[in-house]
Amino acid sequence: ILKDIYHLDLDKVEEAKAYMAMMNVHADDLVLVKAKSEEDAKAVEESLKQRNADSVETWKQYLPEQYELVQNYKLERKGNYVFYVVSEKADDLAKKFQSYFEK
Repeated sequence: ILKDIYHLDLDKVEEAKAYMAMMNVHADDLVLVKAKSEEDAKAVEESLKQRNADSVETWKQYLPEQYELVQNYKLERKGNYVFYVVSEKADDLAKKFQSYFEK
C-alpha cells in the first residue's frame, strides 16, 4: 500500500504508518513517515504530493465535501519526519505534529 497508493520508495523509508478511510465515501487519509535522511524526506514529501494529486482527481467528480477536504490537505516536514493528512481536523493534527518537535 505504501508503494502503490502513496508512491513511496521504500528504500527511503525507515518507518511509516498510514491510515485511510475504510469506506470509499470518505477521503480521510493520514500518513506519518520517518525517512532515512533529510534528502529522503524531501522525496517522501514529493510522493505524498502525488498521492494528494491522485486524490484530487478521484474526488473532484464524486463527493463535493470530500473533494474540499482533499484540497485542504496538510503536508508537514520536520527533519526526517513527514506528515500528510486529509481530514476535517487537518489543521489541528498538523499543529500537533509541529508541536511535538517544539518540546
